[in-house]
Amino acid sequence: MNPEAESRKAAILGSVKKFFTTNIGYKFFSLAVALVLWVIVVNRQNPIGTVTVTGIPITIQNENYFTEHGKYVEFDENITVAVTVSGQRSVVENLSADDFTATIDYLNVVPEEGKAEILCTCSNRSVTIKQQNITYAPIFVEDLISREYSLQLVMEGAPAEGYMVPEEDPMVVMVPSTVTLKGPQSRIDQIAAAKVSVNLEQATSDVTGKGKNIVFLDAEGNEINLDGAEGITYSAKLMSQLTVPVYKYKTVSVGTPDITENAAGDYYVSAVSISDSEMRIYGPAEVVDAISEVKLSPITVTGEKEVFTKEYDLTAVVASLSSMHNAVIGLADDGVQKITVTVEQRPYTVKSYSIPLDNITVTGLAETYSCALADGSLQVTVKGKPDAYPAGGSVPVKVSMDLSQVSSTGEYVVNVVYKLADGLTTVSAPDSVTVTITETEAEETTDG
Repeated sequence: MNPEAESRKAAILGSVKKFFTTNIGYKFFSLAVALVLWVIVVNRQNPIGTVTVTGIPITIQNENYFTEHGKYVEFDENITVAVTVSGQRSVVENLSADDFTATIDYLNVVPEEGKAEILCTCSNRSVTIKQQNITYAPIFVEDLISREYSLQLVMEGAPAEGYMVPEEDPMVVMVPSTVTLKGPQSRIDQIAAAKVSVNLEQATSDVTGKGKNIVFLDAEGNEINLDGAEGITYSAKLMSQLTVPVYKYKTVSVGTPDITENAAGDYYVSAVSISDSEMRIYGPAEVVDAISEVKLSPITVTGEKEVFTKEYDLTAVVASLSSMHNAVIGLADDGVQKITVTVEQRPYTVKSYSIPLDNITVTGLAETYSCALADGSLQVTVKGKPDAYPAGGSVPVKVSMDLSQVSSTGEYVVNVVYKLADGLTTVSAPDSVTVTITETEAEETTDG
């Protein structure tokens, strides 16, 4: 290298070294003063400022995450965020809530914690967020459930005198008969029942309640107003059809049942008694008005004891009436529900008779013949009620036989016909008898 250039370079380095090592304190002071003067000048032109921005709404990310997993989320959407920011005054003084985004991501929420983190950012990157008034917001997550309630029909007021509505009538029309609620479990669990009310005051005909509100009740029977309840959906809130039949009721007589006696048995019916001779029924007015008496089904005594009873369930009796009249007929709750019929039997009176030929009517026998019973008499045994026998002990049996086929003497077997007094039947009596036919002796005449 050129010695002159080397010398010049060394002189320059020496001057620089001298500059940085000589009076160094004054030089740092001068630098600091220059910086302060620069900051003062810059701040006067565009100074640094700090402001607080309020009313920043919260945006939910992955909003459907919980509902897609059968969960309900309760979150106050009215919560807003406030932030304190710093930056060039000309920038921060013009900021508004629209320049900020506050978000909660449901994917990052842990339901058991009961809170959700709020992340806030500014669209202007030159701005620094110094403070955020809330970093967590309360959030409640629970199961979504569905529950079906059978509608209870509540009847208020009483129908007019002579009319009634049974407690359980299959002809009541309720559409819908059930209602399904879907919503957060904590709210659905508060609902114990659902009902619909209908006013029957002084009613004489069917009462309708189309459009009636369905009312929900808690476990104590208090009404729960679900109008506007967040998160709850209904299958129905109003009745699309509701009809409650109103029936006329009256007292009708009960006839003693017919008794079928067993003529071949050993007993006859001596007395029949009935525990109640009236019953109360209800049904359509035009049908009930036409019924004045209800006849109980017949009783057969075959195989029964001397004294026995038969109980009639009147519910079955009115069911038979319903079928007969093709209408709803029921048994009023304030009347008798069962009727008992008592049947008393007594043994038949049995008597035997020996009937001689003189008491038998013989027809068709020629005058030249006479007949006689081979056994001397005809043995007949009959039975019947005591009052069926004639007074005085006379024979209550008339016997006849036809001998028109007899053409010569000898023994013949002929059929016998019986005619008994009313109320008597034969116990034993021969269908035929043996008769002996002889010629009649001619009467001797004497001349005088």
